[in-house]
This record gives sequence, C-alpha cells and structure tokens, in this order.
Amino acid sequence: MRAYEFIFEAEEPSTDRLVRVVPNIDNLSVGKDGSVNIKHNLDPNSLRNTSHWTQNSVVGSHEMGDWSKAGYAIIADPREIKNPLLGARPEDTWYALDKNKQLNVGRPTILAPKDAPVPKGVNVVRYEGDRNAALQQHFANQRIPYYGETGRNNLSGVDMNQYQQIGQQFARKYGNQGTTLDSHMNTVHSRAEGTIGSIQDQLNAARQPGQKYVTTNTQAQIPVWQDAQNRIRSMRDDIKNYVKNNPEAAKFEKDYWRNVVGSLKQSAADAEAMRLADTKRRGSFTSLPGPKPIPGPPPLPPPPPPPSSPPKSPMSLKTTGMKGGGGGGRTNLPPDIAAMYQLDSFGGGQLGADIDYPINLMKAEKAARALKK
Repeated sequence: MRAYEFIFEAEEPSTDRLVRVVPNIDNLSVGKDGSVNIKHNLDPNSLRNTSHWTQNSVVGSHEMGDWSKAGYAIIADPREIKNPLLGARPEDTWYALDKNKQLNVGRPTILAPKDAPVPKGVNVVRYEGDRNAALQQHFANQRIPYYGETGRNNLSGVDMNQYQQIGQQFARKYGNQGTTLDSHMNTVHSRAEGTIGSIQDQLNAARQPGQKYVTTNTQAQIPVWQDAQNRIRSMRDDIKNYVKNNPEAAKFEKDYWRNVVGSLKQSAADAEAMRLADTKRRGSFTSLPGPKPIPGPPPLPPPPPPPSSPPKSPMSLKTTGMKGGGGGGRTNLPPDIAAMYQLDSFGGGQLGADIDYPINLMKAEKAARALKK
C-alpha cells in the first residue's frame, strides 16, 4: 500500500486581540460547545445593537463613561467572531449583535479579580491589585503587543500614523466593505438611535404649553411636527443607502433595522397626528406669519344698480378653502365694500393680527345672484 504524506500549511499565529472591560459578567453565558455569548447589557428597550471593544489595549475613561472600576477584562481573538465587524477604530471596535442581541466571541480569556465569580468552562486568569497592570502582564506573557490605555482617537505611546495603520489592517483582516474607520457617533446606527430619541422628546415637549416651533439652519421657524417629518425622511434615506451599500451586514441586522424603521414609523404617526391637530386649530399655515402686506390703493366701487332695480341688501358669502378656526363660517359683504374683508379668527387666533383676504368682486356678484335665486 502506498503511503501518502499530507502537508498542511500551518495557520500564522495572530497577535490581534480584542479587550472589553466590564464591572460584572452577569450577561455572559457558556454554550454547549464551550463558546461564550455576551448579551447586550443595556436597557432591554434600547435600540442599541452593537458590542464595543478595544484592539490590544484597554479603554480609558472619558465623557461617555468611567471604566476604571470595572474589574473584569474579556480578551477575545477576532478570528473567532463571526458577527459582522461594523467599525474598526483601535480605541472603539464594534460588532453587530445577532437577533437575540448577543455576540459569540468563541473561547476568550477572562481576566478576573481573585475570588470573583466566573462561569465554569472558560479560561480564567486571576489577578490581585491593578487591573491594567495585570492586563499588561498577561499580554507580555503571551508575547502579544499591548498599546496601553486608549483615549479619544489615540493609543498610548502610538503615533497617529501607526494608529491609523492598526485600524486599517484590522479592517482588512476581519471586516467587509461596510466596515468603517469613522467614529461610531457618525454611523447610521448611532444617528438613527439618536434621531428617534430626540424626535420623541421634541414631540412630547410640544404637547405641553410652550414653544411649538423650531428654528432651522436658515433661521426660518417651522412647527415641531414639520421638523420631525423632515428628519424622519432624511433618516429613512440614510438607512436605505446603508442597506443598499452593505447588504450582508444589513441582512444580519434585519431585526435591528426592523425595530428602527418601526420606531421611525411610530414617530411619523405621532408627527402626523400633531400636524392634523395643529392644522385644525391654526388653519393651513405651516410656519409663523410674516409681516402684514402693505395695502394697495382702494378698489373701485361697484357700479350702481339700474334705476328700476330695488336696492341690494347686504349679502353673505360662505368662505371656501379656509379650514380651521373660523375658516368655514360666513363673512358678510355689504354692497358698499370692495374686495377686502377681515377673517378675525383665521388660524384660531393663534397667529396674531387679523388677515386681509382678497375676494374677486365678479365672483362675489355672481354668488349674490345665485343666493337671490
């Protein structure tokens, strides 16, 4: 029998590691295969659907949070993570969570304080004293680069060129066409979550007595509901572009985007209800009134009736096209006035002074004749 020799190319050892510091590991579970799942640990009603890590470093405290007292450090190999890599900044690397809001990180190492609880079946490194010093020592023992504590847009002891190269290389190895090196705050995910929250806060505030208008970038004032509708349309366009340009990640995140779009639809419904109520109360205006127009010269008086005709009595015309307070009532037009009259209650009295509205005299006379019949 002929013997065959099989030669396998050994996988190049990786020195890339991800680190996530947490105050507890209550949201960590071990599967039957020994892999570890990390569940989203924020408000269960939160739309947030990402898990954030640092590359070969530990997160430093900043205005978004203080992790100095978080005793645990989860150290994962990015080759074992199958969820889409959405962002690859060295100080903020984030993955999409699955439909259960979980991230499977394979078989990580957990750096834990002495005697701290850790689930069975995971690799544990115990330490006493300073967490960051223990983390640095662990990386040294493994002969893996360690960049220290991260800051905003930087790594300790790493210049900007190297910082950028670290993120670019990580994205090429583990990411896809949709992986960004931009800040998470500039992503469509973060904008969507922030937009939904701020719109609801804005609409809730507008239901209370007070300011009902928003000042735009052009210094125009528009109703709160109109500003909400504009922002919702813009956000939907951004989501469509993201889904179109990142089909694989979007497919994995379909439950997340379904929740986001559902929340946007609810906000749109709330804004539309406010628009209808506002229109009914104020009339058809969608912005604050401008200055009163300068009146022109008075119109010519109507021609006198034939001698044989009896004098005309004051006529009444039903106004049209005026929905809202006062828009559907009747306005008396005495024969001695021309084509101007006042609608005192237009807009429910909410828009300020009375508004002069022109009436075509020929239409008025035609309507008067129709009334006489």
